[in-house]
Amino acid sequence: MPTVSIMFHFVAFCIHLISSILAFNSVTDFSSQIFYETYHWNANVTTNVTRTTTRNYIGSINPVLLVAVNELLTCVAHFVAIVVLNINSLSYTQQEHAMSARRWFSYSVTAGLLGCAVLLLTGETHVFFLVFMIATNVVIQGQGYLIDNNLDNGLDQVKIWPYVFAAILLLVQILYVSTVVFSTSGLTTLLFIPLNALAVIYGLFYTSFALVRLLQAFDEQRSDDAINQKLLVNYDDIYVLLSVTSKILLSWLLIAIHHSALDTLQISHTPNLSYISWTGVQIFVIVFATVSIPFGVYVSHSFPKQIDKRRTYDVV
Repeated sequence: MPTVSIMFHFVAFCIHLISSILAFNSVTDFSSQIFYETYHWNANVTTNVTRTTTRNYIGSINPVLLVAVNELLTCVAHFVAIVVLNINSLSYTQQEHAMSARRWFSYSVTAGLLGCAVLLLTGETHVFFLVFMIATNVVIQGQGYLIDNNLDNGLDQVKIWPYVFAAILLLVQILYVSTVVFSTSGLTTLLFIPLNALAVIYGLFYTSFALVRLLQAFDEQRSDDAINQKLLVNYDDIYVLLSVTSKILLSWLLIAIHHSALDTLQISHTPNLSYISWTGVQIFVIVFATVSIPFGVYVSHSFPKQIDKRRTYDVV
């Protein structure tokens, strides 16, 4: 039984459970408007041709609420992982496929919601861009699942195209989020980690998942002739580690910016959590991520995943 992996998921489950409870208690009554645009052309003899753009508001979404829901869904995903890892009747292949499907399906939802929350933090947001963030993220994570299946079917063959397609979409996502954030003024000097720094951290962490997946592919091909292949780390655990640190860090940096912006702009809201040092919260999660990543990599390196190519992975 992969007890170390279960430990990683159990710790992640507890952290995200606590985080989701705290996040739900941090949701304010101030939301960002969602709109779509309509266009009307005007032309007559005495004036030039003009186009009138009208914003049609269809509702509002609170970015902190998205973060809270995201944390809860992540908590549930880790609980599912614990259950799957404890089903002894599953063969190796069945368990690998179940964990891969769980991971990429979870990411297809949670990574998209977190990206939408960052956009909503800047203010009014076009509904198309929220759909764009969610849809492209589903495609990106789908490429990850296809890569996993390819490696399962042939550990010595890695197709490059899923990496290329996923990388293009990921870069477009990061570029769009960064453009929106860096075009927003008035929220750049609120805290220790301002809004524009949040966009940089968002890009770095999302890119790190792709880099780890690429490293895993090279590591699994490192010893083609070896019967028992010992990997550098257990990459399943590294994904858990990156998921926890990135979501906790981004979520609470975002919540801190949201509350600080409302306080600084003197916008009435409930609950009023102005007594909390949001700079202190940001420093805490930064220290948490800084300590957790090297410690988690060390633990995973101490208990690496071993692949025996002679195994049929069938239940006897």
